[in-house]
Amino acid sequence: MNTEFDTKYAHLILAMVNLQKGQRVIIRGEPILWDFYQTLSEQAYKQGASHVEVWPLSQQLQRIKVDYAQEQHLSYLPQDLFIRYHQALKENAVFIRVHTLIEEDVFHGVDSHRYAICNKQYANMNKKFLDKVMADECQWIVVLYPSRAWTQRVLGPTADLREAFELLTPILLGQGDDAVAWWKQNNKQVHMRAQKLTQLHIQTLHIYNEKTNLTFYLSERSQWLNATTVSRSGISFMCNLPSFEVFTTPDCRKTHGSVMLTRPVEINDLLVEDAYFEFEEGKVTSFSAKKGQEALRILFEDPGSRRIGEIALVDKHSPVARSRLFFYDTLVDENAAIHMAFGQAYIQGLEGGARMKEQQLDDIGFNNATYHSDVMIGDEHTQVEANCYDGRTYRIMESGEFVI
Repeated sequence: MNTEFDTKYAHLILAMVNLQKGQRVIIRGEPILWDFYQTLSEQAYKQGASHVEVWPLSQQLQRIKVDYAQEQHLSYLPQDLFIRYHQALKENAVFIRVHTLIEEDVFHGVDSHRYAICNKQYANMNKKFLDKVMADECQWIVVLYPSRAWTQRVLGPTADLREAFELLTPILLGQGDDAVAWWKQNNKQVHMRAQKLTQLHIQTLHIYNEKTNLTFYLSERSQWLNATTVSRSGISFMCNLPSFEVFTTPDCRKTHGSVMLTRPVEINDLLVEDAYFEFEEGKVTSFSAKKGQEALRILFEDPGSRRIGEIALVDKHSPVARSRLFFYDTLVDENAAIHMAFGQAYIQGLEGGARMKEQQLDDIGFNNATYHSDVMIGDEHTQVEANCYDGRTYRIMESGEFVI
């Protein structure tokens, strides 16, 4: 625990999610971070929260269930899990998801059949919540907090938490004394870039480097976004911290080419490294991985997860990229490189998407999958070119750097 960091970080998180007086706050994360949750709760009450509670999410308990539950119970989830999420959304609660790592490879050696049964049922339940979150029906934010296991994975086996806080302070709290002001200014600049890309009316986006040659197609309704958005009740908030990306919703039916991941990534709690994918007519037709092949197989059992739901651009000069570290957490790593997401798309990435019916969304290639799994595909050698609906062509990025 770092008292000074915790207090500043808690204040920043609540400012970015834009907590309003009288709102309920729900913190979701590993139980080991209880001290930070207490600081976050204290700050929330000082800012007028009506009620703060923690909903524990434990990878270790999930592993225990996979290993020891009777098979007929692996798919069981109590009905009150569904009810409490629905009730919290109905009450316009604020959701804060805190990422950390408890131990290395919690699911190493897991029985893949039993894991798939357990994970599928949870994913189906979570999708009902995920759909509403990704449609910004509530204020929500995802953040990182360092643990000892995470620190040693990123910085080496002899590293301590003090080094983790030193590393993360400029990445999470920004540059300068006023973290809130710094992030508001950063978000403003990233938003302007997103607006510029939207105004280009891009039809295809070609991304390539030595190991990748991939083309995405965008619909005429596609629009570029950043992490600042607006809830259904009209409250502006930031949903990821940190965030340096601009992203959009592609036509999931048309992606083609091949791509090699440039960073390790956890998919369904399993580490995937050096993965390669080939696409035809929007669908992954073949894949391989040095590590995590089984995680990909489980992911692709959902047909929608074989198609893309998001494409995001990040400059190589972001603070995360400049650290030249792998953070082994998608929330942070996706802010170091161009990335894409298998599965569920963001409906806000389509102009008027929230007002469209299911068939209309299908007709323009909206991906309504069970999962949403981000993977990093860019590096300092990556080029991005855009062909627009009016026939113009633009170089968007050169050697991993924005040039527009």
